[in-house]
Amino acid sequence: DRSVADNARDLDFIQAHLADATKLANQLQVSVQDVLAVSAEETTWGASNMAQQNNFFGLHGGANTFPGQLPGRGGVYWTKPTDPKVKPVATPVFSAAGGYYDSGEVFVNKENPFVAGKSDPTTFATILHQHGYGVGTANYVSTTVSVINQVAIRIDCPK
Repeated sequence: DRSVADNARDLDFIQAHLADATKLANQLQVSVQDVLAVSAEETTWGASNMAQQNNFFGLHGGANTFPGQLPGRGGVYWTKPTDPKVKPVATPVFSAAGGYYDSGEVFVNKENPFVAGKSDPTTFATILHQHGYGVGTANYVSTTVSVINQVAIRIDCPK
């Protein structure tokens, strides 16, 4: 039901990224729902600051730049945690034209050896959690599985 704000947001997110997510899912040999759920979870369905930097997969930078990342200082966004004990984190910035796919390619290259072919949503989410996704979130796995299920329901909704 598009009259509910969150549903409209979620449906728009799915439709905007379905083609790229399908390509990424095929590379990982997982469902498109898995890929869309990770990016939805990492960016609050595209509403987060990270998504505004075209980083849809919760990627954090370091000394190296990622393929598709904007060059130089324009290629890094520093998060500003609300907790003063938490240090700012360098977050890669991707171009608007290819941001979803480019950040997804980095995700695929990073996680492919571990999640390739993992068709069970709980196994998929558990492996990602073990690799640093949802750090500090006790219920990351169950939440991600829930989002995978939400995507599965919404993916076939009318545009």
